[in-house]
Amino acid sequence: MLDSITAYRGNPLIAAAGQIRSEDEWLETLSSLPAIDAAERSLLPHERIHVATSVFSEVFVPRPAVIDLAMNIDLMLRQSYVQRNPLNGARTRLLATLPTTEAEIEAIVKACAGKRIITSSLAGVSGVGKSTAIERILATYPQLVFHEEDGLTQVMWLKLDVPANGSIKQLALAFIAELEAVLGEKLPIKVGDSTSVNTLLLHMMRLSANYSIGLLVIDEVQNLAAKKSEGREVMLNVFQEICNTIHVALFVIGTTKALELFATGGRIERRMTAFGSYVWDRLQDDDEWNAMLEAFWYYQLTDQDADLTEDIRAFLYDATQGIVALLPALLNLAQNRAILAQKPTVTLDILAWVLAQRFKPMHRALAALRSGDVARQAEFEDLYSQDFLEIVQKVRMREFEEAKGKAPLRAKHLPPKRKALLVLLDMAYDIELAEGAIEQVCDEPGLSSAQIVKRAREILSPVQVEAAPQPGDLRFERTDGPA
Repeated sequence: MLDSITAYRGNPLIAAAGQIRSEDEWLETLSSLPAIDAAERSLLPHERIHVATSVFSEVFVPRPAVIDLAMNIDLMLRQSYVQRNPLNGARTRLLATLPTTEAEIEAIVKACAGKRIITSSLAGVSGVGKSTAIERILATYPQLVFHEEDGLTQVMWLKLDVPANGSIKQLALAFIAELEAVLGEKLPIKVGDSTSVNTLLLHMMRLSANYSIGLLVIDEVQNLAAKKSEGREVMLNVFQEICNTIHVALFVIGTTKALELFATGGRIERRMTAFGSYVWDRLQDDDEWNAMLEAFWYYQLTDQDADLTEDIRAFLYDATQGIVALLPALLNLAQNRAILAQKPTVTLDILAWVLAQRFKPMHRALAALRSGDVARQAEFEDLYSQDFLEIVQKVRMREFEEAKGKAPLRAKHLPPKRKALLVLLDMAYDIELAEGAIEQVCDEPGLSSAQIVKRAREILSPVQVEAAPQPGDLRFERTDGPA
C-alpha cells in the first residue's frame, strides 16, 4: 500500500510506521475489551476487587472522534518524514544545513518564516479522554526503531507535558530528559538550569534531526496561561521553529481553557490548525454514550450479572454528566462495594452510595453542570464546553459593567472574591491574571474584598504577560507572513 503513494515510496522512516490503516482497522486496533477468566469470579472478595479494577483499567472503546483523530495523527506523522528520506539524500542535506551557533539558528528561522508546518491541536473538558486517546494511538507505533542498514536511530514520537508554571526552559529540559529515557542512555550534551533557552533550542533542533523524531506531542498546553508563564506565543514559537526547520509534526493538547490561547486571530491560530483542530465536549445522552455504557457494564465480577435498567442508565448519565472518565471509575467503585459487602449485584442504591461518599470532590462541579448556570460553571475552567468561553466572558463583562455604574448597588451583594475581581478589572488588570492572583490570596479565609485586592496587587505588580524582547533571543521572533 505504501508503494502506491509516490511521496512515501522507498522511505524507511515512513515504512517503520507500518501500513496505513482504514477506519475499521483503527477501530479494531484501538479497541480493548479484555476477556474475563471464569475462575476469577470465584475468588475471595478481597482478591476479586483487584481483578475488577484491573479489568476496568484495560477497557477502551474508541469513539468515532477517536478514530478520526487517529487517522489525522497518522497522516501528520508520515507527512513529517516526506522531506527527510535517508535514501535519496534528503536527510543528509538537512543534517548538513543544521545550525551550530545561535546566529545560524536566527538565519534559519527567518528563512523559514511563513512556511506551512504540520500542526494540529486537541482541546476538551477534563475527563473526556484526550490524553488517553492520544497515548493509545501513539502506542500503536514503535517509538524507537533501529535502521541497521542505514545506520540511523529513529524516534517516531515524543510526548511532553507543559510544566505547571508554563516554563519554556523546563519544557526544553523535559524534552531532552524524555529523549534520553526513550534511548536508554545519556546524550553527549551538557545542560542544566544555567543553560540558556537559545542553547537548549539549538540542542533540540539537532537532536530532533539526528534521531528523526516524527511527531512531537505537547500535553497540558493550558498551563501556558499560568501566572509565571513566559507567554503563550513565546513557547509555541520555540517549537514551531523546530517544526519549520526539520519538518517535525507538532500536536498540542489541553483543556478547553487552551482555546483562549489560540484565539488570537494571528499566526498561532492559523498555524495550530494547519492540519485541523479538534474540540471534544462532554458526551450527550445519546447512542454514543449508551454504546460506551453498555461496553463497561458488560464487565461484572459480582456473584450475579445485573440488568442495565433504564433507571440505572438515567442515574449514570446524571451522575457523570457525560464526562467519560467518571463512568468506569463510578462503575468500578460500585462493583468493589458490592463484592466486599457480599451483595449479589450492583444496584441503584450502591451506585448512589458511591456517588455520595466517594465522589465528594466532584459534587460542586457536577451540580454546576446540572444547573446549566453559566456563573456557577465559570468556577470550573477545566469543564468549559466548546461554546462556553464566549458565554462566560459575556457574563463577566456584564457583571463588570453593572458594578461600574449601571447597577452599582448590586456589586455590594457580590461575594468578596467577585467584588475584588471587578475592582482589579477596573484597574485594567488582565482578567485571567487577576483571577489567578485572587485564587492564591483566597487560600486565607475571611478576607474582605479590599484585603483581597491589596494582596492580589502585590502578586500582580511584578507580573509581565510577555517578557520584553531581547536582541538575538529567538523566543521573541515575530513573523506575520502567511501561514
